[in-house]
This record gives sequence, structure tokens and C-alpha cells, in this order.
Amino acid sequence: MHYIIGEQFDVPPVVRGKTDPRTLELNRLSRQFTAPGSYSIFYIRKLHKKAKIQYTFVNEDTGDRHTIDFDTATEADALIAKFKGDSLPDYEDYYASISS
Repeated sequence: MHYIIGEQFDVPPVVRGKTDPRTLELNRLSRQFTAPGSYSIFYIRKLHKKAKIQYTFVNEDTGDRHTIDFDTATEADALIAKFKGDSLPDYEDYYASISS
């Protein structure tokens, strides 16, 4: 888990008519949220019955909460990293290098 509670990111509005790969990807990802705006991670919990991790995000502009169920925390991190324009570190490689 790279991103923790309180981490903020922006969800852009869907842009029509653009064909560049970055915009198309952000359009696809933005549709997972109810509205564009500035979001932060509000709550993270494991759903034992579903074997998933549920993230609750709060729209900082409206105060509305939005939940998304992910298969793994890595999947959630990838989504947030794409909105932030970050690249995630390779934790498996890092842990392998310090354990040998």
C-alpha cells in the first residue's frame, strides 16, 4: 500500500473529442467516480467476505463520499498514481534487494 488515508488527487472531468492516450485513459478512469473534483482517501478496509479492499474517497469540493472495491491495494495504488501522474516504486524488487 503506497497511498494512505489523507492522500489527495484530482479527478478531471471527461474530455470529449481528444484522442491522445493520456486523455483517453483519464476519461476511462474518471468514469469510476461520481463527479470530477479534488478527492482524498477517507477510509480503507478489507472486505473479508468478498476478499477485496474497499476504499472510500471524499470529494473535497462537495463533501460527497464514494467507495470503490479493489481486488488488491496495488490496484488502488495504480489508479491513484495515474490520476496523480506518479510512477510507483517496484516494492518487490526493493524487498528482494535488501533481503539478499
